[in-house]
Amino acid sequence: MYYKKDNNFDCKDKTGGFTLIEVLIAVAIFSIGILAVGTMQLRSTGGNTNARIGTEASVWAQDRVETLMLLPYTDAAFTTGVHPPVIEGGYTVAWTVYDSSGATPAGYPLWGVTPTNNTIIIHVTVTGPKGTFLTNPSTVVFVKAQDV
Repeated sequence: MYYKKDNNFDCKDKTGGFTLIEVLIAVAIFSIGILAVGTMQLRSTGGNTNARIGTEASVWAQDRVETLMLLPYTDAAFTTGVHPPVIEGGYTVAWTVYDSSGATPAGYPLWGVTPTNNTIIIHVTVTGPKGTFLTNPSTVVFVKAQDV
């Protein structure tokens, strides 16, 4: 039987394959791309964390508003002035009460709301948990009227 010898492994043709330099350049470009994706992932995670903290602060502010709205108008929580902060879920919740006696400090922004007779304005502020950075504290301003 006759077998034909296939001689495809000539070293005469130098155009096939990759050189070591080409492989190193490709690996370097790939590494830069992977580092960019990793940086993007870290920033995305940080942004999500900040959004979560802001949302939780907003929820704690709304929770305090709802709690205060359930109290009677004559409750001690509605005495005029700044009330000591309360820690809830790691967040610092504070509120200030303004009444119709003109207790609102000059220039203090209450978005055009002025307390009238038998009403109070409550300004609730929530700051982020210890060790985190909340760019803007979550604030809620609402009016509570007597006998309503």
